[in-house]
Amino acid sequence: MLGACTSEDGSKNDPGSIYGIVTELGTAEPMKAIGVELYKAGALLLKTVTFDDGHFEFSDLNPDKYQVKVVADGYDQTEEGKVTVEAGRQARIDLQVKKQETGMVVLTTDATVKGISVTMNGVCDDYYANEFGFVYSKDPKVSNGTKIAGIGYSSKFTATVYNLSSGTYYVKAYARNNRGTTFGDVLEFTITGYPVVSTLAASNISETAATLNGHIDYVGDPAYTERGFVYSNTFANPTVDDPESATTKKKVSGSSEDFSANVAGLTKDKTYYVRAYVSNSKGTWYGESVSFSTDFSQYVVVEGIAVQKQDLGSGNWSTANNMCKASRVGGFSDWRLPTIAELAMLYTHRNEIGGFKSARYWSSSSSSSQSYPYWCYDFSNGTQDYMESSRQYYVRAVRTVK
Repeated sequence: MLGACTSEDGSKNDPGSIYGIVTELGTAEPMKAIGVELYKAGALLLKTVTFDDGHFEFSDLNPDKYQVKVVADGYDQTEEGKVTVEAGRQARIDLQVKKQETGMVVLTTDATVKGISVTMNGVCDDYYANEFGFVYSKDPKVSNGTKIAGIGYSSKFTATVYNLSSGTYYVKAYARNNRGTTFGDVLEFTITGYPVVSTLAASNISETAATLNGHIDYVGDPAYTERGFVYSNTFANPTVDDPESATTKKKVSGSSEDFSANVAGLTKDKTYYVRAYVSNSKGTWYGESVSFSTDFSQYVVVEGIAVQKQDLGSGNWSTANNMCKASRVGGFSDWRLPTIAELAMLYTHRNEIGGFKSARYWSSSSSSSQSYPYWCYDFSNGTQDYMESSRQYYVRAVRTVK
């Protein structure tokens, strides 16, 4: 006679396990890559995440009573998740979650890429939201993604992420109030690793010459090996491949972030289009097309002040001040930033002078505030205010007529 047996005590101590699937209430869609936690007598024992089909597992568990909790931003679990594990057996518990009703509307407004960084923007209609930011990931569902806090106000907030690896990413804005979390729609952006260059406003413009300006936003991977400008009075978006009869290419040596080129031999009374470019072994990339005109008198005299007919460009206060000092329009070397009173006078004569943007312009006048040291004048509405010197505003040079 043959037989086999196990001890009663041994069977009671065999480990058990828990298996379950998490789905969304109302849609029955499996919840992928969200957190699941296991508790015993109120103490956290284990953590895991759900698989692509929404299932989760906990193994090698002692026979006992447990509680399973789903951890997913913007969702609430619909049941307590209590489960009993028996020796040598698998306990099955399927869970559902539902979206939190927060009363908020959240929008992911845009994601702007520059090189290997991205600036994300969002808005929320709840002024009393106590947390807001973004979640981004290479997973299209942005599940289990990286969270970054937003800067600003709940009605409008932003965040910038630097040094991202190449690839396609997905991002969604979120906001949280005392009732839960709401997410915006998912937006897609791509980090290519290509070089990025910006075309800045031309300066020192005369009837036959100008200074072209550019800025390297990202050197690229691989790094650019050539940079410069292409300009034309024929094509609105000139390229390095255009015929030489229509487009001029100007290489610029060096490796500084800001670069410039002085060009001469321009034709009077023409509009020119210029683009900064960078090239490497993978191709050529361009900044936006910027136009300037040689159809102007270089300056006009108004109430004893000579005023250049075009802006020198834009920049922070220090850059604006240096732009004016470096200007040689009309052969003069004493160009300067206007005072705030002079800017008010220029605003009154803006149509006569011409060329002003509906934007703020820097003045040379200082304020008594250390945080906001210089005054600027808003040509969109005729108001003035003092601002941080790091702000980027437009520059119009003047000189006193002697």
